[in-house]
Amino acid sequence: MKSSLILAAFLPLFLAACATTKPAPLTLNTTSVQIVGTNARLEKTAVEEHVGYWNNTNTFAQWSLKNLKPGTYNVKMIYSLDPQFPPSIVTVSARGQSLSARLSNTKNWDDYHALDFGSINIQNPSDSLLTVKATAKPGEFVMNLQQVILTPQPH
Repeated sequence: MKSSLILAAFLPLFLAACATTKPAPLTLNTTSVQIVGTNARLEKTAVEEHVGYWNNTNTFAQWSLKNLKPGTYNVKMIYSLDPQFPPSIVTVSARGQSLSARLSNTKNWDDYHALDFGSINIQNPSDSLLTVKATAKPGEFVMNLQQVILTPQPH
């Protein structure tokens, strides 16, 4: 009897706590990236890794989304672009949906910034790829790409 009263008292609190728990963002980084093309490569420094030496619009980075749950995700990219190079236009695509944005220069190649692309809806992630591609490159290099972060959005 006492245990059912305790359960009845704490069950609403427990359910409320579970309902407000946000799913964790999925970070797509260099450990799982596939570089398609010959004009970019993985670079390692003492503190980070990135896709660098990216100098062609025919080369792109892609990740499998097989472990992603269906839903709507905010797409954010972490990148750097030295001020001596004009900004490229980059497109993030998955499941036939594309989001594009013009990069901004950062202070230098080691100064990474986040660029918010908006939201994308992925309903069948098991056979999906997320692709990052330069669609316009006015300078010699596209960017250094460190990661893409997919943050689940509420229903």
